[in-house]
Amino acid sequence: DGKPVDLNMTVTREELEALVEHLVERTFETCARVLDEAGVTAPELDQLLLVGGQTRMPLIQTRIAKFFGKPPSKSVHPDEAVAVGAALFAWSLDERSQLKFQLLDVLPMAIGIETAEGKLHHLFERNTPVPNQRQFTFTTHRDNQPDLVMRIYQGDQPLAAHNTLLGEFTFAGLRSAPAGKVRVEVVFDVSAEGILSLNAKDLDTGAAMRQTVTLKS
Repeated sequence: DGKPVDLNMTVTREELEALVEHLVERTFETCARVLDEAGVTAPELDQLLLVGGQTRMPLIQTRIAKFFGKPPSKSVHPDEAVAVGAALFAWSLDERSQLKFQLLDVLPMAIGIETAEGKLHHLFERNTPVPNQRQFTFTTHRDNQPDLVMRIYQGDQPLAAHNTLLGEFTFAGLRSAPAGKVRVEVVFDVSAEGILSLNAKDLDTGAAMRQTVTLKS
């Protein structure tokens, strides 16, 4: 009926572990994938820092030691780590602060353009550090082509249509010429704020165009 209910009951350690075991296993599947994508093995890690009060569970402590081959570090307070880190970073942004931090962000998914065959051609791979920039040169594929159209997607699926369409970029007003004779240089720039900028220039006429697209997190 939508009314709040007061619940007071005892949950045993065994019951709690049974309830969350599938979540713990999923977490370690993610750990395995992250290590694989980074090209790092568990023994190469120097320390294991835990965040979140739930990491105190004996089940998690045991699974961590088994998966990584070493026990987690006790040097970080799991309940306060995120809040303390955020506070320190906020203070580092103040001009009076002597603290200096370097945060490295990466793209959560690949960014690419749709090919004539409907496939996704990656411009930036997944986990590419940002900010970042790539430069490509494109040509026309038919005689007297009036414009160059690029559909930009974000995602990791081979077919473009199975990914998220971010936007369409049209470089119009191309000069009349046989196929392959018009060259357009496009610079793709991803900012730390998640803004994709496209700067296009006709290498023969110097005509330029710019467009921005906001990436999805």
